[in-house]
Amino acid sequence: MGFGSTLVVGGVILILFGIFWHLPRVTRTTGVIVESAPPVYGQTLRTITYDYTVSGAHYHGQRFLRYGRQYVGMYDVGSSFPVYFVTAHPEQSYAPFPPRVYPMIGTGIVWVLFGAVLIILGGPR
Repeated sequence: MGFGSTLVVGGVILILFGIFWHLPRVTRTTGVIVESAPPVYGQTLRTITYDYTVSGAHYHGQRFLRYGRQYVGMYDVGSSFPVYFVTAHPEQSYAPFPPRVYPMIGTGIVWVLFGAVLIILGGPR
């Protein structure tokens, strides 16, 4: 099997895995940022610690986020923060975005297309 065929097969596997992968069911709530480590000059990562409440129980989570000028004031202590927690296990959370598999599907599509081009260009003339 050539490299193009390998890319096509690998891409199809990634696409199928991305489509059929059952992510945990998540529920959205609003948390509050309790700690926000400011970025050091020249760095774009920021550490955010947040608290959220589910059914009267308090939880906290922490994320490293890319920080740009467009987000100034958005991740300050006391700010509201979208939190997605695993419905069956509220101590597990994702923030500020839910878990996704779209990059896996996108990568699979690129692999399939690139592999197909290699097969077409490398085939007998």
